Amino acid sequence: MKKRVLVLITLMGMVLTQANAADPLSAAQSSMNAITSQFATAQGGVPAASKQTDDPQLDKNAGLASVTAMNQGNGIEDKAGSQFSNKVINDDFVPQLNKLQVFGANLFSSQCQNLPQMALYNPNYLLSIGDKISITLWGAFEYSAVAEVDSQGNIFIPKVGPVHVADIPNKDLNKVIGDAIKRTFEKNVTVYANLMSAQPVQIFVSGYVSKPGLYDGMSSDSVLYFLCKAGGIEPDKGSFRHIDLIRNGKVISHIDLYNFLVDGVIPFSQLQQGDSIVVRQKAASVTVIGQVKSPAMYEPKDGQFDLPGLLRLVGVLPEATYVLIEDNRGLNPSNKYIPLSAIGDQVVKGGEQVTLTSDQNIKQITVSVTGAILGPHQFVVPIGTTLEDVVEKLKFRSNANIDDLQLFRKSVAAAQKAAIDASLNYLEQQAYTKSALTKDGLLMQQQYAGLVSTFVEKAKQVQPKGQVIVGSKTKWEHIALQNNDVINIPNQNQVVTISGQVMAPMAINYNEKFSVKDYINAVGGYTPSAETGYVLLLHENGTAERVDTGMFTSWMSYTTAVKGGDQIIVPNEGMSEALPILATISQIVFQIAFAARVFIAPM
Repeated sequence: MKKRVLVLITLMGMVLTQANAADPLSAAQSSMNAITSQFATAQGGVPAASKQTDDPQLDKNAGLASVTAMNQGNGIEDKAGSQFSNKVINDDFVPQLNKLQVFGANLFSSQCQNLPQMALYNPNYLLSIGDKISITLWGAFEYSAVAEVDSQGNIFIPKVGPVHVADIPNKDLNKVIGDAIKRTFEKNVTVYANLMSAQPVQIFVSGYVSKPGLYDGMSSDSVLYFLCKAGGIEPDKGSFRHIDLIRNGKVISHIDLYNFLVDGVIPFSQLQQGDSIVVRQKAASVTVIGQVKSPAMYEPKDGQFDLPGLLRLVGVLPEATYVLIEDNRGLNPSNKYIPLSAIGDQVVKGGEQVTLTSDQNIKQITVSVTGAILGPHQFVVPIGTTLEDVVEKLKFRSNANIDDLQLFRKSVAAAQKAAIDASLNYLEQQAYTKSALTKDGLLMQQQYAGLVSTFVEKAKQVQPKGQVIVGSKTKWEHIALQNNDVINIPNQNQVVTISGQVMAPMAINYNEKFSVKDYINAVGGYTPSAETGYVLLLHENGTAERVDTGMFTSWMSYTTAVKGGDQIIVPNEGMSEALPILATISQIVFQIAFAARVFIAPM
């Protein structure tokens, strides 16, 4: 049997490594030739593109620097039995993380107890019972005294009588008293009135503060003054963003201290006897470290921050170029590396950690693991980590098919897509530029070109998977992982898929006694346009074989073993021996079959 194993990694670089940029047609032809060098033989070696090319100074033996968190006591352990860390941080930022504080915690330092009472002149202060007002009249009538607002909200001025001042703003005090005096003295009397002291009040401070209790103050004092009296907000428990002012059992005001911390603005809330200030429980914070001006734990008001707004709040240093977002919550933690220039409308939620770093500080990559595994599905690992390093740390489900492990890479998918598109563009140009000798020939060519365009349009919709051939387990230690690689551990598959030119393309149960021909017969056999001399046998691990099935095929080739999860593709008859343009279509069909595991009928 001639068994030619197809190594898809040779498809990836065909445009880049073999194409002449100055000649797109020859570039496309070269890329197709690289594919259809009729299934180049491979001996299980690791593709060149998979070899380790990262900094050789990195210690590969260090293994995984860290892996995202799992439930306490259920973490996967390495061979030495040590539990993986549940944090992924650059070593440069560890000291920063160790001394991290809640944003705003320094507001309630030891100096907080000495916070002065609010100055009496607040233009929006509403006068109330018990306030003391200094009044001076001169001119035709002279009078000077300190008047107290009585229980009816009035002050008394001789020869003028009671003047109602309760609930008027402090800024209007002179005008209100002046208007009352003019009703008695139309002219030649001038007034000057000044609020000397506000009403003494007792305010309850409760919730997540250091010393809840009842505190004395003035009705003009700020909420911040009474929070300081109570020892400040407990930074690990209390919220800086959800503080309520309660009067007679109803919330009359919500206070967000971030407005004060960031913009110096705190809304004036005039206090009354018996009011309560309640500090609510703190929500989960977003930790921000790295190359920022204000590393701290930031509390989102509604459970999340938009990342651009958060970064404006913390102040990003000029050298920062990347953002690492770590979500260590639950059983399936995740991590993202995002260029600072591409954060867009990214959202971060409470419980996540944001690290700002520069290109030269990036020492980790993100790797995802899908399929039949237990535990976390995303890891941040050091640059230079190999496929073997990660696989050794995984805990597999009982039905995992480790031998057929799959590795998918975005750069490979992009290269495969570029190669296919180049071939399609060449095909379409070939179909439309060929000259016809007769009128009938021209009509046929136009119809044929239309069919080619339909095929091209359909083929361009296919998205390659970007699978890298990883070979046997002994080769995995040489495959260095790249950022955003996806490792898939397939389940033990009991299905074989038969597609292409067969009567009823479908997936059927695996039968260890079936040959390739048996599977084809099980779906109704070949169509009239099928190629009966050979089929393509694609394996889950990304390798592929051309299996001869013709009349003069050797018995060994005819009975080539098929495994669960395999895909049998029956091509069209004469695809490799027909006219040049049909041969081109044949090559493109093969490209798509290998790269995307999809068979597109050639028109």
